[in-house]
Amino acid sequence: MPAAAVDIWKLLFVGFVALVRIGAALAQAPAPQSYALLVGAAHYAHFKGQDLEGPPNDVALWRSVLEERGFRQIVALDAVGHDARPVRAEIIEAMRHLAAIVHRGDFVFLLFSGHGSQQPEGAAAGYPPKPDGMDETFLPTDIGPWSDDGQTVARALLDHEVGSLINGIRNKGAFVWSVFDSCHSATMTRAVRHPGERDRRILPAVLGVPPSRAPHRPNPKAMHPGLIAPVELVPGAGGAVAFYAAETTETTPEEPLPEDAPDRKVYGLFSYTLAQAVQSSPAASYRQLAQQVLQSYAAANRLSPRPLFEGGADLDRVAFGSTVRSLRQWSIQSSSDGMVLAAGQLHGVGVGSLLLVLPSPSARNAQALGVVRVTQALETESYVDWVSDPRLLERAGWTPPARDDPPPHLPRGAFARLAVSAFDVRVRVSRPVACSDGAAGSAPQCRTADSGPDASLYSLVLQAIDEHAAGFPASVVLVDPSSDAEINPELFHGRLWLASKGGQLVTAGAAPTFSLPLPPAGVDASPSLPGLRAMVFDALAREARAIVLARLAEQSSSTTSNSHPIGLHVALTIDPASSPPDRTTPWVVTPEQVPDLHDGDSVTFELTNAGDQPIDVTMLDIGARFGIRSVYPLGGELNRLPRGATVRVSGVIDLNRRDGGLERMLVIGVPVQDGWGSQDFSDLAQAGLGADRSARQRTSAVAYGVSDLEGLVGGSPGSRAPFTTNDPAQIVAFSWNAIPPQP
Repeated sequence: MPAAAVDIWKLLFVGFVALVRIGAALAQAPAPQSYALLVGAAHYAHFKGQDLEGPPNDVALWRSVLEERGFRQIVALDAVGHDARPVRAEIIEAMRHLAAIVHRGDFVFLLFSGHGSQQPEGAAAGYPPKPDGMDETFLPTDIGPWSDDGQTVARALLDHEVGSLINGIRNKGAFVWSVFDSCHSATMTRAVRHPGERDRRILPAVLGVPPSRAPHRPNPKAMHPGLIAPVELVPGAGGAVAFYAAETTETTPEEPLPEDAPDRKVYGLFSYTLAQAVQSSPAASYRQLAQQVLQSYAAANRLSPRPLFEGGADLDRVAFGSTVRSLRQWSIQSSSDGMVLAAGQLHGVGVGSLLLVLPSPSARNAQALGVVRVTQALETESYVDWVSDPRLLERAGWTPPARDDPPPHLPRGAFARLAVSAFDVRVRVSRPVACSDGAAGSAPQCRTADSGPDASLYSLVLQAIDEHAAGFPASVVLVDPSSDAEINPELFHGRLWLASKGGQLVTAGAAPTFSLPLPPAGVDASPSLPGLRAMVFDALAREARAIVLARLAEQSSSTTSNSHPIGLHVALTIDPASSPPDRTTPWVVTPEQVPDLHDGDSVTFELTNAGDQPIDVTMLDIGARFGIRSVYPLGGELNRLPRGATVRVSGVIDLNRRDGGLERMLVIGVPVQDGWGSQDFSDLAQAGLGADRSARQRTSAVAYGVSDLEGLVGGSPGSRAPFTTNDPAQIVAFSWNAIPPQP
């Protein structure tokens, strides 16, 4: 047999063996499984008069919902008759068993239905401190009274502990959906009660918890021996979303449901409403289900409790699955000034954007009631009008009904889904120029050139930066080199430099201009064009995004001031690693100042909500290399700052010799408004270019005092004249020069 033929047969045999091994590995890998743990705590033997009726019904309801979804591995921990179950040890054992049996790709649903309360933190030392100095607790049926020695309610499940148990499951690669239907408050709400309605909360005083809200701060290395030690997430951990029935300042009820049924049963309001949303919208994402719950509460005129939903980008996954369904939609409502959309420029919505108006968050596009167009876009909200122009309706993909139908009507609880974006995020980029060394001590000389020593590279650069090529960033518009541009591509010494506004080229030192390598002279460059184009397009898109975000902050009326109607006060304190001779340490920096920060300097942002309603806060760090990092919140955690609260976010500057340049920290505050859901702009994050450093270590977020947490009522927007910024959002921006270590 010829040698070539033998080689071919060898290759085929090797390939066959590889396929057999892959098939065997796939056969051994377990198919994804779905698990559920349903906890319903109703009968409290040690606390008379505190029994609940709804948790067993919640468990039965969700068992039915999950079985219809194909769940076969469901563990229910609830009372049989009046048995005092489930107890703390039983819940912990069940969750640890889940962590032991799940595999990567599995799905776990957790329901916690029962009483909740609060206690001063102290027993859970070793966990990160809470902003309010209080631990939220889920109360198993075997709880005892407060113990001064242990600084905890006997056998209560602390929120820290539940989080660690969930992390143990996620560390196996499973996705976890947690639903908590219990109170998270130590303050009685003033909502009007419905007949048969009861709070799912045992007052701390009943448990013997000290009345003082002052947190206990023991040795951070000491922890009550009966508590679960912290479990940190590992790289590659599974995703998670968590649904909470109420804020930490609220109670949540159980009541006979549905209201008009003759044979109604007592359910937790949150459990029942969420189950309804799941049943009515089987293909909805977690975010859509959250919006559906908020809409149901608003339709019933429930201002309290206000459910919370945690999970970041995982909220855009289809419930019970892994498919991502990211629908850009927001609530829309009528006001005295017109129709208001709960989204604005920070959401990627601008003047001219077209949106389909839907009767509910989970409605299909075909159920749209009409189309609206954005007439004024502020930071986090916009004003819209109905569209009648047939050309715009066609662009939005909506066919109007018959001519004799009445004009569209905006129902209560409506949502608007983005159909055509018109947000102007354009950044001007000049067409490339070629540069050469100038006279000694002078800057490089740049000009348009189609000949010279780098003629072939210049031709390659021109081909690469082609606005007609597939994938060219939509946010970039090319202009003539003589025009004013934010980004100026310059060919110099065999590299493509993306110079900033003004075209100043910095090729050495601590903060050089970002550049891309080009093929060496004399090498056929044509095969490198696709790769170079991809690198250039990616760099331009990232730089443009950071520029637009910084531009938006600079245009905000609150950028350089803490004076704003929503009352978010931001203070920056710097504690330098080595004391400058001309400053006391630490010192406070205002937004108008641009200090120099060095490696090892400590920065602390103090965020205070001095307004009349809760505020959702996002902190974004725009690096010198255009990286955007979410500093607060992290990992999908809740970012709500209650009225009267102060949170401190601290970290240490970590620089290397190539990290220098101007950085910005944007603090974005949005007041909580009924029906809008939480606002978190962490999804604006992106990796930086080249040497942009990794995220700072956040060392703490601690200590606030809260008073008068009742009556959190959102205000309505005031009148808005054209070209004014009375947006409810507040943006405070700080800037500093990062000075890297000397070589």
